[in-house]
Amino acid sequence: MITISNTFLNKYVFLSGNMSEQVPTLGIIGGSGLERLLPGKLKKSPGPITGKEIWTSECTLSGIRVISVSRHGYLRNYSTLDSPYEDHIAFLKLQGVDGLVLASATGTIDTTIKLAADGSIVISDNLERGKAYRTRSFAHSKQKLEELRLRQYLKDHPSFDYPFDNVLRGVVLKAAEEVEGLTVYNNGIYILNEGECFESSAEIASLNLKLRLADTVREFSQRDYLDGPFMEFIQTLHFPGIKHYSARHAQVGMTALHEVELALELDIPVIVICSPVNPAAGMREETPTLFETLEQINGAEKYLKQLIPKIASQYAVVRGVYTGK
Repeated sequence: MITISNTFLNKYVFLSGNMSEQVPTLGIIGGSGLERLLPGKLKKSPGPITGKEIWTSECTLSGIRVISVSRHGYLRNYSTLDSPYEDHIAFLKLQGVDGLVLASATGTIDTTIKLAADGSIVISDNLERGKAYRTRSFAHSKQKLEELRLRQYLKDHPSFDYPFDNVLRGVVLKAAEEVEGLTVYNNGIYILNEGECFESSAEIASLNLKLRLADTVREFSQRDYLDGPFMEFIQTLHFPGIKHYSARHAQVGMTALHEVELALELDIPVIVICSPVNPAAGMREETPTLFETLEQINGAEKYLKQLIPKIASQYAVVRGVYTGK
């Protein structure tokens, strides 16, 4: 049996009693250059699940606590494959985080939208576990969760049907209205394709074709002037869930879905903000390069630096802490 010293336990704020009596606490996870957007000074501590180093910061904005985590550590010492996702989410739960915003740099399948440096974000509304996906779960850490007094929050088989929190969506949408020059694309599927390398053009083509087929089915199913065998076939392809599958605003990324699944397991409301930093592979003749991606991330900073404090302000409003006046 693994034991944890009181000194280790005292590093964390344990959840207890009525959660509504606690100070509202907003969590933020950023990576791939977005670490610089996180408020407060980064500090290192051992992760509560694996003991790996995690880099976090804390500050107060608009009367609420804001706890930030650097997804890739300090100076990107973690790749997308070995980032200690379980440590990050468990740490945030121990800190009493009751709303989590994930900032993710993504490739865009929808090439009609602006890229991040031109002032754009996509707020995801659904998920797909895509290429080379490897699940992350606390199912193998139940003993550790018990020792950390988190086992009571663990949900078995959390639903992915509607994974994102509508209150947080409203918070982000309202906050974005106050950022000049920022275009918000509300709703869009987030597809996780496991890194560390970018996708191939063939992989993106397979996703794009499926997404656009779903769009075509929806479009034809609404044309009541068509009939016959073709429409009968279209109707067999049309079902309620197809409304969530669309190329419109579709994004591909390497990390955020892992954090979503872990947050849902520990019952933390979550939302993903995508910064589309390049067209996905094969969506244009030229192959996206890392240099272009980093340029886009740097260009997006001026918008995200304004957005994050405004998200905190709006979150304080909905939690009844801050009037905004």
